[in-house]
Amino acid sequence: MGKILTIMIVIFCVIFTTHAIARSNEYYKSVVVNALKNECNSKCKKTIFEAEIELAVYQLMKSVIAELNYRLSSKRKERLWSKEF
Repeated sequence: MGKILTIMIVIFCVIFTTHAIARSNEYYKSVVVNALKNECNSKCKKTIFEAEIELAVYQLMKSVIAELNYRLSSKRKERLWSKEF
């Protein structure tokens, strides 16, 4: 169980702390240290990490949707300009 949790923590940190909208590394360190050192049972730890992953995925999806929206509007503008000329 301990190895799986450690692997999950490392994967989480690698995936969600390396993109631009990530929270600071200090924040993630404090969350991980808090969950591991405090008297928090496995259900509590699972809840903490699930909430963090859910928020990170939500923010990532928001940024992907914003990027898609930008690209689609750019393509739409290009088509309008090409039809006018």
